[in-house]
Amino acid sequence: MQKTNNPIGIFDSGVGGLTVAKKVIEYLPNEEILYFGDNARAPYGIHTNERITQQSKQILRFLEEKDVKCAIIACNTICAAGYDELAAVFGAPLYSIITPAAKACAELMDQNASLKKIGIIATNATVNSGIYEREIKKLRPDAIVLQQACPELTVLAEAGLADREEGRRQIEEYLQGFKKEGIDILVFGCTHYPLFRRHVPGILGESVVLVDPADAAVLMVKETLGYGADEAELAAKPKHKFYTSGDVDKFEEIARIVLDSGAKEALNVCQIDIEEY
Repeated sequence: MQKTNNPIGIFDSGVGGLTVAKKVIEYLPNEEILYFGDNARAPYGIHTNERITQQSKQILRFLEEKDVKCAIIACNTICAAGYDELAAVFGAPLYSIITPAAKACAELMDQNASLKKIGIIATNATVNSGIYEREIKKLRPDAIVLQQACPELTVLAEAGLADREEGRRQIEEYLQGFKKEGIDILVFGCTHYPLFRRHVPGILGESVVLVDPADAAVLMVKETLGYGADEAELAAKPKHKFYTSGDVDKFEEIARIVLDSGAKEALNVCQIDIEEY
């Protein structure tokens, strides 16, 4: 895939995928982002695989209309529900966020033999699919993979409460089992969950390695776009576009926090009716 002026598409069930958008801005500062958050139909983790995939196909049709050069599924739940089916119908390269995360875990284990227990926090749908355990064990059959569904974290993140005391209390409750097990690696198996990152060391300890799948996924996109390892030249400042099926003001409020956008800089946020697609 060649570098072009077309935007990179990113989509999620809501605001969680903004953590992926932030990584694209960090690693590929000269690339334009076209982001869609399906806030009106979030959370996705409570739906059937069939419904999740059907709704995702609507989003892909929207992204195709906008002529994106590739797209990142910034939602573990969507990837777990039907990545192969979605990739087969999309007219551009489509990236899962799960496979790069599994590879990152395997590489950490390769580098440090003391890292054995991997904890996955994710939505109900992702946990029930078992996809993280399967993908990790393909690479490291000796890995001990533990999972914890954390449905309330998505709700809190969408409400802008991840960084507050409500967020700390909820993630602490979810992580108690991992604390007892003494995990070595924690994977944020939902793109909403890195918003709770600052609470984790105080709960699990500083030695636990935190894996944000967004890092590995965006580095994969960077490589396939043809960038060198250290290449990040900045041309004209890209004009990122953000779309939501939900409330524009609430989306922009959270987007400013996640993206560290200054108050004076206007975010280009539009509301669309995704059901039209």
